[in-house]
Amino acid sequence: MASLDLPGMRTTYTEATTWKRVVAFVLDLLVIDLLLTPFDELLRSIDSAALMRGAALPESLVAAGILMGVVALLYFGLFEYLLGGTIGMRLFNLSVKGRRTLGRCLLRNIYAIPIFPLTLLWIVEPVYLFWRKERLLERWSGTSTVERVTV
Repeated sequence: MASLDLPGMRTTYTEATTWKRVVAFVLDLLVIDLLLTPFDELLRSIDSAALMRGAALPESLVAAGILMGVVALLYFGLFEYLLGGTIGMRLFNLSVKGRRTLGRCLLRNIYAIPIFPLTLLWIVEPVYLFWRKERLLERWSGTSTVERVTV
């Protein structure tokens, strides 16, 4: 029997759907939660009643919060820079498109650092994503999130 000379599979890229981006992000947050388990004991030791009475945050807690933000920033930034996407993104065939430099990948994820005014991005980013179908930080970094589709 003669074999068919059909073209091979082709990969094309389309705009990533919002629901896949959100689910991939939630999966990445679960991975980061596993990475941050060494901080669990410190967080449990906080006297929340004293904080409710207006006591200042302990310096160790502030430092730990910033360190946890740096770990999250490095998780997102390094995975996107080195592999083109995080674990959650790769599970949903999403990847970063554009000129991927370490600086651009870190800028895409600067919201992870829990200091003002960067914490405002926790509100701005989701609103901008649902409104414009792209993240504000993607626009600033000249990158985008795309879905790989094999046809």
